[in-house]
Parts: sequence; C-alpha cells; structure tokens
Amino acid sequence: MASSTCYITASSCEDIIKDQYWLTSTYILFAMPYFVYEIYAMVMSYWYKQRVKDHKADSGFLIVLQHVVMVTVCFPISVFWRQGKGDYFQGVMLRAELSTPSVCLGKILNHYKQQHTPLDKHTAIMALLKS
Repeated sequence: MASSTCYITASSCEDIIKDQYWLTSTYILFAMPYFVYEIYAMVMSYWYKQRVKDHKADSGFLIVLQHVVMVTVCFPISVFWRQGKGDYFQGVMLRAELSTPSVCLGKILNHYKQQHTPLDKHTAIMALLKS
C-alpha cells in the first residue's frame, strides 16, 4: 500500500514543493494507528518470549525505537508542521517500503535454513535494487 501511495503521490505532483495530493495526508492518518499497534505487538512478543524457558529473546530495541520516533516525531511533522507542503517528498519517502517484501522473504528463508538457494539470491538482489 505504501508503495502504491508513493507512486501515485510522486507522479501526481508537478510542483514538488507546493502541490498537495489528498492521498498523502490520508495515508499518513491511516498508517499511524498501525505503527502504534506494531509497537504494542513487539512489546507483547518480547514479553512472551522472555517467559519461554531457554529462549533468549532479542529486544529489537532499534525497531521499536524507529516505530516510536515515527509516531512521536514524524507523524506530527507530517500532519501539522509541513502545512500541506511537500507532498511529493512524503510520497518519495514511502519508496523505502518497496524493499519490505524482499526483506521479509529473506528472513523467512534464513529461518528455514535456505540462505544459499537461488530464491534467496534473487530476494537479496531485489531488496538491493528496490533500496
């Protein structure tokens, strides 16, 4: 969804500073509750993993920090401070989400010890191209 929003918003703005596109603010308002949910889910996952015997859970501190910054810093800037300017740049920043499916597939392949398969190599190449 973020990738579609990226393409639509960036291609709809002729003036990269002043043009506004309705999808930009709408997507930001849609995505923020999801970030809050993800923070909750990560904390609960960590909490439950700590209770499993002989399981050393990675805290995932940086990913949680990234989500907290998105909610507490990026969201207010995107909605209030920029005053509707720079929708093009908002769209372009969402381009980072293009690599998410490749990164997730790579993690799944690593989990199932399939790191040296042709699919893993293809996934790594696609993640690099999309970044």
